[in-house]
Amino acid sequence: MLPTENRSLHSPEFPGRNRGSLEMWVEMIESSDAAAVKPSTLSKPPTTELEVRLVIWTASGVKLMSGDSTNVQIHTQLDCKEYGGEYDALQQTDVHFNSVDGKAVFNWRMVYPRIKMPSWSCTMTVSLHHHELMGDTFLGSFDLDLGKYLERVARDSDALTIGPSDITFYDGEQEDVGSVNMTMYVLTQAEAQGRRVGIAREEPNEDPQLLTPTEGRDWGTYLSALGLAWPDFGLWKKFIPVFVAMIVFLVLVIILRQIGLF
Repeated sequence: MLPTENRSLHSPEFPGRNRGSLEMWVEMIESSDAAAVKPSTLSKPPTTELEVRLVIWTASGVKLMSGDSTNVQIHTQLDCKEYGGEYDALQQTDVHFNSVDGKAVFNWRMVYPRIKMPSWSCTMTVSLHHHELMGDTFLGSFDLDLGKYLERVARDSDALTIGPSDITFYDGEQEDVGSVNMTMYVLTQAEAQGRRVGIAREEPNEDPQLLTPTEGRDWGTYLSALGLAWPDFGLWKKFIPVFVAMIVFLVLVIILRQIGLF
């Protein structure tokens, strides 16, 4: 490997102020041998690809809408021109419905593969939302600068695990509107291929394995979020989804018969 060194850049207009640096190497040879020695081949460094994974575990202290409850959802938006993965730059968790205490559980994985290095700018916005059928309400966000983590893994080829950590969301007036507990993983694409994981809770669901929460996702909680009461049917409530599916099927059959397709 050729020895390299870094030299500071300066400008006469700003004496004593570092204006950047230049990485370089100098090859020294005897003048008598110069004609016989061919110049070393200069080639662009091979492209390194990295993968960033986020696991959204829980949220707490979430601002309650109308002072009552919140349907909690978290979005992540990657802003990186060097991102070439198959998943959308905007990803979002499922919804924890009708949180009345500002707490939510997700166990949800975001995956951003094939980030090419070097990357000049790579940031991620994590945002908190109140989910409704007619549209989400933005509550707050924070930004993550991924640059230093990407550069470290690209340089050392050693995977990084950051967290789990609690990070606070702020609204436009810098008011605390809740926090999220999350873990971030940064690894080379080659290592990621050997430790494949699915997005959300899809297979392969490991490293770590994510279990689907029961809190905030049953029919009673969902109807409560819509302002409807869920009657107590005892053991029969287990069969209600089956009855609903049968009714929907019968309605579809009737519609298809009416238009002559059945």
